[in-house]
Amino acid sequence: MLEQILANIPSAWKAYFYRTRAGAEMDLVLVPGGRRRPIAVEMKLSLAPTPSRGFWNAVEDLNPARSFVIYPGTERYPLRESVFVLPIAELHEIWDE
Repeated sequence: MLEQILANIPSAWKAYFYRTRAGAEMDLVLVPGGRRRPIAVEMKLSLAPTPSRGFWNAVEDLNPARSFVIYPGTERYPLRESVFVLPIAELHEIWDE
């Protein structure tokens, strides 16, 4: 999943991993070109993905424009405002606005 995302994001975007000593963690933080807020991405192998407390702490820390939990299922659904579970087949939604 990570390789597919990195191979397809716009060239002006930057990609980072985020982790704090307190345990907040995000698999991928994408920073669009310009002064736009980042996009947070977590990857799960489960068909019933459940973000960890560290994910939610990272969302609070980063204040991303949107957050995605990518998984191998087929349904897209919201977890909270601006936080979505997204099937791997819809990865393009991360960089398409």
